Amino acid sequence: MVPARMIRRIVALSFVLLAGLFVTAGPAAAHPHVWVTMTSEVVYAPDGSATGFRQAWTFDDMYSTFATQDITPKVQGQFSREELEPLAKVNIDSLKEYDYFTYGKANDQKLTFAAPVDYWLEYKDSMLVLHFTLPFAQPVRAARLSLEVFDPEYFVDFSFAEKNPVALSGAPEECKLKVVKPEEASAPNVQRLPDAMASQPDTMNYGAQFANRVLVECPGMPVSLARHGEIAQPGRAYLAPDGCQTSLGSDFRIACTSEPAEHGLRPSVSFLFRTVARRFPMRWAAWGATSTRFPASTPTRARASRRCISTRSCSTATPSSFLPARPMIPSNFPAVSAAMS
Repeated sequence: MVPARMIRRIVALSFVLLAGLFVTAGPAAAHPHVWVTMTSEVVYAPDGSATGFRQAWTFDDMYSTFATQDITPKVQGQFSREELEPLAKVNIDSLKEYDYFTYGKANDQKLTFAAPVDYWLEYKDSMLVLHFTLPFAQPVRAARLSLEVFDPEYFVDFSFAEKNPVALSGAPEECKLKVVKPEEASAPNVQRLPDAMASQPDTMNYGAQFANRVLVECPGMPVSLARHGEIAQPGRAYLAPDGCQTSLGSDFRIACTSEPAEHGLRPSVSFLFRTVARRFPMRWAAWGATSTRFPASTPTRARASRRCISTRSCSTATPSSFLPARPMIPSNFPAVSAAMS
């Protein structure tokens, strides 16, 4: 008889039709019985934050044959996306119990995933391919991002495709991708697997040694020279070109002008901050009040910021009265800095 846990696993992955094949009792049932070949994409937003992990799992031909034998296609030997929709839903709903066999860390902190989106099945070259995207619960900006796919119990064997296994979608140019494949399980090792698992007190994470890893490293905030007419992007710092005063329009468009020098400087950070305060009075005031520690000797700045926010009379406040003494760029606000020399 198949152990109860294996039966649940078979059901969870829609492998019910394979159950009759596995009659061996004990640890031997922990051999991999299903093989999946993967391609993946790490998805990024325009602001440079990572937002999710897009995957495509190609199941082996045996599973594909058994999983589709009760589906009657309109065209013999072909299955449409609509005909496979119920099976796709069963797979996705059931995989939740097993965390979709996907695990991640951002800067060594555990990643949390939201419910899968954009999932569907296709039938290609006589094999089923499950497509789905796992969004991150919150977009992340991380110098180091690690994603792993594996079955802790090694019932399902995952491996990356030989060609183009992983890609970055929309990632900043400076981000670098590395794919780490597990060592191939040799025949002698697979034969010794039951005894090895039986001798371990915790056999539930045996499959971790066969994890397929995606590593993405992104350096700190990218920096570029501001160009006149360019729209500033969140998550990027801009250096003002020498000899021009830099300002920011309400549409986040950068302007380099020939305005006079201030305090002997062109570009001048004071000129830049003043234009930002005029264009975005409410956001600037909130920034100054919540993101900056004002020196005790300048309480009027904090009072002016609070007055601006509470009375919504920012237009009557003197911009310099709530300029932050120590600027801090929020993640949702394009960073534009004036080069001072």
